[in-house]
Amino acid sequence: MKRFFWIGLMTVGLSTQAQILITKWDFNAANLSPSTGSGTLSLFGGTTATFAGGFDDENVGWRTANYPSQGLGNLSAGIQMQVSTAGKSGITLSYAVRHGMESANRQSVLWSTDNSTYQPAQVFTVVPAANGSADTWFTRTVSLPSGADNQPNLYVRIVSNFTPGLSAYTATAFGSSYSGSG
Repeated sequence: MKRFFWIGLMTVGLSTQAQILITKWDFNAANLSPSTGSGTLSLFGGTTATFAGGFDDENVGWRTANYPSQGLGNLSAGIQMQVSTAGKSGITLSYAVRHGMESANRQSVLWSTDNSTYQPAQVFTVVPAANGSADTWFTRTVSLPSGADNQPNLYVRIVSNFTPGLSAYTATAFGSSYSGSG
């Protein structure tokens, strides 16, 4: 089964000493309702999703698929969340992700306050290895810029993106070819 990534746990919170959890999705109810707080989680750019095993083998994850074909749609497909950070500052996003062998090895976290103009926050790359780079859970944490503070509507996207210097995706596993169906 080909897949881009599984999201096992996703939280948006504050990065201050007394951390406050704003919103959390753990997918254990096999739906997109937050388990803590409020917000929305959705797909865009033609991606699809199902619920499957989570990152600790006891919980549920959200498996996404159907990303752009090789060489097309850089930064144009993935997942999007919307939360309110009104009255909050020092916003961080944490999530667990597992790439499939044929998925893009790079993902970007983008943010916006108008759901139109997105700014980069962080890029993560899984370096293809002979074994062990695919189907491994990674915990990602992103400190969002101060522009994400105190916003009634903060939008965050996690998207696949091209390998630097190429107009193409690189597969997560060494020896595999990227597949948009994953």
